Amino acid sequence: MLSASSGNVITRNAAALAAYSVVVGLIGLLGYMAIAAGLDKDPAFADGFAQYGANFAVPALFLSNFSSWFVGVVFAAIAIGALVPAAIMSIACANLFTRNVYKEFVHPHCSDAEECHMAKIVSLMVKVGAVAFILALPQAYAVHLQLLGGIWIIQLLPPIVLGLFTRSFNAPALLLGWAVGTAVGTYMAAS
Repeated sequence: MLSASSGNVITRNAAALAAYSVVVGLIGLLGYMAIAAGLDKDPAFADGFAQYGANFAVPALFLSNFSSWFVGVVFAAIAIGALVPAAIMSIACANLFTRNVYKEFVHPHCSDAEECHMAKIVSLMVKVGAVAFILALPQAYAVHLQLLGGIWIIQLLPPIVLGLFTRSFNAPALLLGWAVGTAVGTYMAAS
């Protein structure tokens, strides 16, 4: 929101986010369809469920009901669908860094072309870092890191909203509240 070019962009994206959430919810129903079909009890898929747990429900549903060529297309779509949010977050991270750090503190008089070039470099660095992160850490940490990411992000909401829309709170108090909330949330997740 902080890097949006106008209020219309935020409105348009908020409307699209609602539609995206509905589609994600419908995709989530595929797992229930697999359970209703009894695929978790099917001996043909016992190895998959033993290795991947409930994450194997949707692949098992497609493997049991469709031909192999269509299953390949579906699995490719799932892989591409998993990469799209990561690419969007990488681009958003690069734009935020370029506009709020690079242009403000490192090179204040850079042109739009230089800013765009720097954003592309930072986006690539974030993607390479993410791949290195995934390959270096155990996969079991992914859920814990997602939980921590949600905790840390939600702690930003009160200071940003209160700091931008009211003048009754001072910046050090908001910063202290953010730090305490982040520390307590991290402690609670770790315990």
